[in-house]
Amino acid sequence: MANRILIGKRGTSDHGLYVSRPTEDVTSTSAGLMFSSDEALKGFNVSARGQGILSPGASRTFSHGLGFRPFVEVTYTNAANMTGGSPTTAATFTANLTYNFFFGVYTVTSVTVNSGGSGYQTSPSLAFSPGGATATANISGGAVTSVTVTSGGFYTSTPPTVTPTGGGAIVYATKVYKAYNENTTPYELSYQGSTINTNVFEDVVEWTGNGSSFPEWNLDYEEGASYTTTTANLVINNGCKGGRYIEKEGYGPADEDIQYSGQNIYYAYVIFNTDSPFI
Repeated sequence: MANRILIGKRGTSDHGLYVSRPTEDVTSTSAGLMFSSDEALKGFNVSARGQGILSPGASRTFSHGLGFRPFVEVTYTNAANMTGGSPTTAATFTANLTYNFFFGVYTVTSVTVNSGGSGYQTSPSLAFSPGGATATANISGGAVTSVTVTSGGFYTSTPPTVTPTGGGAIVYATKVYKAYNENTTPYELSYQGSTINTNVFEDVVEWTGNGSSFPEWNLDYEEGASYTTTTANLVINNGCKGGRYIEKEGYGPADEDIQYSGQNIYYAYVIFNTDSPFI
């Protein structure tokens, strides 16, 4: 059986405590280690790390060459949770109102881009004053090209002002999420006689209207990334490919029927030089 524990000098390192992986000789400087006191304050030994951006529905493969399925950590966020610095030139906007006869108020139905600005690397946040409406800025070539209104709010005949914030060089993420490990089996549930694979990409909840139950599907962007590991590779997937949200009351047409476009994710990964307990 191979020597797996060494207390002393290993190669050119200082004296310490070293534990090799099963079947490997710890005295060999080419043997993979499960523990090294040289790195003890850093936790597991890190084999590789990196970060990047994935477009909707895309995947990326990283070869680790460890020869076993390693323990990894993959986190990610989206543009809505990225805080950026100021752009070179800020964009300017005008909110457009439409009278809602049913509620007797005005709502924001569109936002005109007066000037797209320059130096945008991420979509800026848009603040309405007075508040109520919400919208997302779309960028291309460093400038804001259009605005998608997500909620019109309620207003008098005076339109609110629209002020952009951030969108310059990325500084940091305000919120991050753990990617889903596809090597594990998602749980299942039974709904109206059908078995539903309840993974992190789609949620199924029961919503009641007029005394009847209907399925409500909603793509959850906060859980839209996943990864798989093999003895050779780590693969990260962007599951934010787009989706549809439907809400119904009664048997008539849908009250809400919204198509969501896909979105980029910003990911970071760490591959540790130890076996994964999740396979």
